[in-house]
Amino acid sequence: MPHNGYANYDTWYASNFITQDTHLNDLVKSLWADGYKSWGSMLCKLKEYGPTWRAVNSIECLDLRNDRIKSSEMTTFLKSITTNK
Repeated sequence: MPHNGYANYDTWYASNFITQDTHLNDLVKSLWADGYKSWGSMLCKLKEYGPTWRAVNSIECLDLRNDRIKSSEMTTFLKSITTNK
């Protein structure tokens, strides 16, 4: 079921989490610049930090093992936040 323009809640949540978490947002942008230009490759690198990402001073958590996150939509999202317009 679509959620806020995304294929599902899980994909929206992942993109929103990355947007809202400054540290993860900076890391994602750095990894993109280093050549991790798809959600699949980015995910492999992010998992080196652990299976989940917890926001600073929050109970919110992004589970990097969530297979309901749509890879193609996340790649498009990553491109949109890392490309100078």
